[in-house]
Amino acid sequence: RAPRSVYPGVCASPVHAWGRREASGRPGAPALPLKLSCAPCAVVLVAPPCAMSRAGLGGPAGTQFWLISVPLEGRSQQAAWAALKDKTEQEAELATSYRFNVPELRVGTLDSLLALSDDLAKICAFAENVTNQIGRQLQELTDGEPLSIEGMPVESALTRFLWDEAKYPVRSHLRETVEKISTHISKMEDALKGRAADYNGLKGQLTQLSRRAQGSLLVRDLAQIVTQEHVVESENLTTLIVVVNKYSQQEWIDCYETLSQFVVPRSTKKLIEQGDYALYTVVVFRRVADEFRSEARAKGFQVRDYTHDPEATVTRETEEGALREGVSTKEQALLVWCRTSYVEAFTSWVHLSAVRVFSESIMRFGLPPQFLAALVRPQPKMDKRLRTALSALFAGRDAHHWTAAEDTAAMGVGALSAEDLHPYVSLTLNIVGTGA
Repeated sequence: RAPRSVYPGVCASPVHAWGRREASGRPGAPALPLKLSCAPCAVVLVAPPCAMSRAGLGGPAGTQFWLISVPLEGRSQQAAWAALKDKTEQEAELATSYRFNVPELRVGTLDSLLALSDDLAKICAFAENVTNQIGRQLQELTDGEPLSIEGMPVESALTRFLWDEAKYPVRSHLRETVEKISTHISKMEDALKGRAADYNGLKGQLTQLSRRAQGSLLVRDLAQIVTQEHVVESENLTTLIVVVNKYSQQEWIDCYETLSQFVVPRSTKKLIEQGDYALYTVVVFRRVADEFRSEARAKGFQVRDYTHDPEATVTRETEEGALREGVSTKEQALLVWCRTSYVEAFTSWVHLSAVRVFSESIMRFGLPPQFLAALVRPQPKMDKRLRTALSALFAGRDAHHWTAAEDTAAMGVGALSAEDLHPYVSLTLNIVGTGA
């Protein structure tokens, strides 16, 4: 038995031209023809584009919205909106809903629309990822400050979305609009990587320098500790700097003179004790310095490589000052760029989402456009109940197409389950940095 179409109501003659396209089924299964038609035609379908394009879309913690499109089925948009609000907010507090204004874009052929739908899923996921990357970088630079769009919270900017006709004319081809946005987002991603790499590189150098100045005695820069009066240097004598475990200090005092020949008696001096270690000096003849290091290491004492340089402290402070100034400059530049680019990336992403919900709606409900787009913000732990309520409200006369789980398996949808199929278009938008 051929599985029923899950695209009821789109049996227009141009649809049959799509029969030449193919899409893969579950792993290991042969490819199945991808055709769209109504149930009486008994045409095979792999999966609805909106479900396929939603595969792999997830997001970081934050605020989640569902961008949905529901069929009007003879109702006015106002009536459909009233029914949606009543079902999700009045009868039960399942969600908060907002109208989402999608202009009537230029459709082109259904064949080109299907091809675009395949790409839109990846491009939208890419745009969401870049937007949230910039958002996370901005929050890192501002110590978790909530993100905003031109002074308003991100959620408010999303729910008040208006299509930018000046930047993206509605009469332009959808492919042209999508490619324009995609190219812009790609450039922002490259700029983010470059700017972040420069900033993090300098910051890493500064961290390493600070670690050497403030770390344990095993790695700490000794220029701030060892002074000229601690060092004896001559043609025959040299001073070694030794790190001793604080619990082994008495052992060191008792044995250091015997670690090799030609160790100056009673020459060891304690300079500092910090954490689990203490720092000692010892004076030996130059010719036995290597032997002394080897014997000291065998006893568990570490001889630090150190050459006294009176200018080392000044050099280090100059280097640190230059790095701090460089990090501050890069950080400020990155902060300004992120504030501007986050607005651009977010706006581009929402425009892509509008294109996507429009194209999915045309393929789902047919021409002319007869659908209502809305943003739905589910209440915590109400996702399943909300899905059930929306499915019951908008399934209409074709409800049986969306409840036959066995048909889903027969169609070879693969990783997608019956829960991914709804009688309405549904996209998930994940927004980070909203304090939710």
